[in-house]
Formats: sequence, structure tokens, C-alpha cells
Amino acid sequence: MTTTLTDRTAMNTSPIEQALALPNGARWVKCALQVNPHGYAEQFRGESPSLNRDDYNLAIAHQCLQQNIKVVGITHHNNVDDIDALRSVLQAQGVTVFPGFEVASSEGVHVLGLFEPGTDCATLNRYLGGLGIHNT
Repeated sequence: MTTTLTDRTAMNTSPIEQALALPNGARWVKCALQVNPHGYAEQFRGESPSLNRDDYNLAIAHQCLQQNIKVVGITHHNNVDDIDALRSVLQAQGVTVFPGFEVASSEGVHVLGLFEPGTDCATLNRYLGGLGIHNT
């Protein structure tokens, strides 16, 4: 059995490097899967926002670029109203956005629901309604 140059190269690289070298190999992406939109702090923490909505969204986008975050999940408790404003700013910077919401059980367990990037807020509101959440 003869060893080819490709075989010798594969023996000198890690399994991750080998996978990344494949045409459809694994790719690691830095994500932030629970980013809250502008209204969250005021509504759930009673804090007055220090930035207006536009400046807040730009600050989030800036942090994503600075931290090399490529994927963001935007969630708010029982509410999806502020998602589109933040989503448009992030997408303009090349960040993939999974829109969604956070719901809490009567036992206090919080669950995030993240949906496909193209999911619109009307659809998310229907999902919230299907969970029995009609008035946030």
C-alpha cells in the first residue's frame, strides 16, 4: 500500500482542519442567540433606555461586528414588535437573524423560540396566539 501526499497531509492535520477543508465541511460560526430588542430593558427591568431605538440597534450591530458574531437570535418576552427594526440593521451588516420570542411557564421556566430567518412578525404573532398569549 502506497501513501499519497494527500494521505500524509491528512495525517498531519486535526480532524477539524480536515472537515473544514472538505467542500461541504463543518464551519464554526460565532452566535448570540438571545439578543433583546430596544424595549426589553424598560419593559422588564424598569430601566430607562440610555439610547434611542436607532442608536441601540446600531450599537448592537457594532458589537456584533467587533465580536465577529455572524448569527443573532432576537427575542423578547411574549412580544415581537421591535424585531424588524433590529433585524434590518443587523442584516445590512451581513448578520443572519433568527427572529423569535421568549415565553415563561407558570413554573418560571423560560423558553426561547427561534424561527427561520425569513419568518415575519405577523407569523410570529400567530405562533404566540397559538400559545395562548394575546396580551403582552
